[in-house]
Amino acid sequence: MASKHLRPVTGRLSASRSRKRPSLPGLPTRKTGISKRFAKRFEYRELLFAGFLGLAGCSQQTAVTSLSSTSSTDVPGLAVIGESTFHFGEVRQNEEVWTNFILANEAKVPIVIAGIKSSCGCAWAANNDQIIGSTIPPNDYVDFPVFLNIGSQQHSASGKILLTYRYEAENEPIEGELLLTVEATILPDYRIEPLEIDFGEINGLDPTGLTKKASFRVTPDQLKTLEIAEVKPSIDILAAKILPLEKTESYEIEIELDLSSFTESRAFRGHVVVSTNSETLPKALVTIKAQYVSPVDIQPASLIISSEKSGTTEEEVRIFTSVPSILRRVNCGESCLIRAEFDTAQRSERHDIHLFVAPIEAERTEDLDATIFVELELFPPNGESFSLSKPVSVYRFRNSIQGERK
Repeated sequence: MASKHLRPVTGRLSASRSRKRPSLPGLPTRKTGISKRFAKRFEYRELLFAGFLGLAGCSQQTAVTSLSSTSSTDVPGLAVIGESTFHFGEVRQNEEVWTNFILANEAKVPIVIAGIKSSCGCAWAANNDQIIGSTIPPNDYVDFPVFLNIGSQQHSASGKILLTYRYEAENEPIEGELLLTVEATILPDYRIEPLEIDFGEINGLDPTGLTKKASFRVTPDQLKTLEIAEVKPSIDILAAKILPLEKTESYEIEIELDLSSFTESRAFRGHVVVSTNSETLPKALVTIKAQYVSPVDIQPASLIISSEKSGTTEEEVRIFTSVPSILRRVNCGESCLIRAEFDTAQRSERHDIHLFVAPIEAERTEDLDATIFVELELFPPNGESFSLSKPVSVYRFRNSIQGERK
């Protein structure tokens, strides 16, 4: 196979330019296999950015490890002319770069491309739907352009493309894999450290510790003068503010997370959007994480009275606490049609409440839903006892009420 005139080609487009596909200079045009398709111009696959350009970035280089090839190199099959890993060098954020791998069929029979997988949304092969199912004749080669979108990462980026293929040798089906890797070193306009803040577990046993504070820094890199226009949290229980500059070109952003409204154990994940004067990356995300551990678990947390039930309905609510507690009262309000029975003297980590939901009177027109509040006193091993109130919602279908009125 005469391949001395073949060479990989690369290209790049900034995010602000046209996404018109560059031509592939220096590649021969043939009528066999899928090379005819790639000798022509083809379209870019559009990335779906998270609300604005640059928020759906590449994976960190160290994080891309999910794809690997299991094929043996001793069996002739699909191979790369040159290296299977290509490094683009230094690349700016939000830049889109591409390189062309040249694939050769080293088998003595045609090879069919069976599938293509990508390790992340930032790396892909052009026209996957046309490539999959295509045939490469024996001793032939084809162009295989691979693209990498740098996104908002700050250090290095990497993506992997795994091709699976099949062919028959001596009437025996053979399957193989070929792994291609593209990498880049990123030159950011500015750096954010850290890009993720994880408060870890926040124990609801400490009411004074439900508000957490932390900060991150935004420092210019390639951008000579950095200006932050706004820092905007993604949810109202998260606050952010820009602290005054202290004889430095970097900014410090203080965040505050308030989980006092949480009633059940759950994970929290939010973001702070940083808006800057950078044309390359005008907006960046900082991820905020926490795991709230509730000292009280109510099962179920809400009750739904079925439309098939009529008359007084009895329901049971179980309460579990992480420390010994006393169930002081169950409050539903004066107009509530729910009666509760429970043991008020027992100090335990479990309490059972029996709720009796009365039938709705025919002339009742106000809201049929109700919320009862379970008031507990908890006794931590190291500290004073404190009171905690948890809601339990009760819903009753209106169509059952209509049936009772008939």
